[in-house]
Amino acid sequence: MIRAAAVSALANIAFNVPNLVDSILLLLQKCLNDSDDEVRERAYFYHNLLSKKGESAEIKDYFDFGEEINIDELERYVTENREELTREDSDEFSIDLSQMVQA
Repeated sequence: MIRAAAVSALANIAFNVPNLVDSILLLLQKCLNDSDDEVRERAYFYHNLLSKKGESAEIKDYFDFGEEINIDELERYVTENREELTREDSDEFSIDLSQMVQA
């Protein structure tokens, strides 16, 4: 889970710091050999996305969130709803972020 999140973070850095794209594409390419399928899938997705020339609207949609989440509110929500969120018999995982958006 941590390596998969790191792949997403690297891709976000590449999007926001264009002069690092080539270096991060190389790192993402190396992640394609990871033992975890989630890491490989994310690396493949972001490598293909960042390899596209120019800044198309499609690419921007994946990285431009437009809103910031209040981390304290997210932590409070997860702590209060931990039992419900971690039920193994549930196939669905969702968090309502609408109350956590910072103004």
